This record gives sequence, C-alpha cells and structure tokens, in this order.
Amino acid sequence: MMVTLGGIGHFVLIVAALIALVRHNTEPQKWWKFAGGGVLSIAYFALIVAFARPH
Repeated sequence: MMVTLGGIGHFVLIVAALIALVRHNTEPQKWWKFAGGGVLSIAYFALIVAFARPH
C-alpha cells in the first residue's frame, strides 16, 4: 500500500511540474540555464553513484 501511495504521489508531482513548465512563459536564455542545471544535477548524481557503489 505504501509503495502505491508513494508512486501516486510522485506521479502527481511530476505531472504538476510539467504543467507548470509548459504554462510558464520565459526568455530563451533562462531555458538554457534550466537545461544546464538539469544536466549538472544528473552528472552529479552519476558521480555519487560511481563513488558510492560497492567494489
């Protein structure tokens, strides 16, 4: 039951974030900052996984 509840919660958050992203009008330069931040966060996560995995 808890896994289902967590999955539904994440789904609602992702959908709400995508709706807010589509409805928000912004300048092209800010989109590059947004995309760059996403790439940096994924790279940081990959670095953590590479160092924290069992050897």
